[in-house]
Amino acid sequence: MNHFYKWTIESRPIYGLGKFDTTGTWQSVTGPLVMCKNGFHVCRRQDLPFLCGTCLWQVETRGEELEEELIENDLDDNKLCFREIRFLRQLKWNREDMLEFFRWCMSRIPVNISCANSNIRAAAYADLATAREISAACKADLAINRGGSLLFLHRAYRAEAQAVRSAAALLACYRNAIIERREQLEWIENRIGETLS
Repeated sequence: MNHFYKWTIESRPIYGLGKFDTTGTWQSVTGPLVMCKNGFHVCRRQDLPFLCGTCLWQVETRGEELEEELIENDLDDNKLCFREIRFLRQLKWNREDMLEFFRWCMSRIPVNISCANSNIRAAAYADLATAREISAACKADLAINRGGSLLFLHRAYRAEAQAVRSAAALLACYRNAIIERREQLEWIENRIGETLS
């Protein structure tokens, strides 16, 4: 058995339908594991900045595993899903934390993207990518809660993405984007008040 982390919108997935049992009961899927379609997607510690949600959980997995390595503009990212999962505990993270993380990422984009050094501009790519995932989480949260308070965030991301897109496409080196991911992870850990493993 392995311990990982999972982002959710309350007790629901960020992408897709359904609801998780967060009481500690083992849950499983039937049929072939298919990434993003059938199975329980989880994050390792270093994967946390690649997604986001209103809740963060420590989970345990067992059974069949599917791993897919993604290369996104030379930034290594791995997607993991398992046949069985159970939720162990909820970490100290909520909707306001998600919104603050979004604001933090967005505030770093103009500074990094204006730098003449392409290595530093690459950090803006990492922040933009994280903002995109938070924007998706906000859309899911809106669909569940039928509220309009998060719509501004999605619009803010879209406006910033338009401004950054052309510059991000010119980036040649992504070393600083990886460093920025580590800073994002440090921000998350500081926010929840514990170092994850």
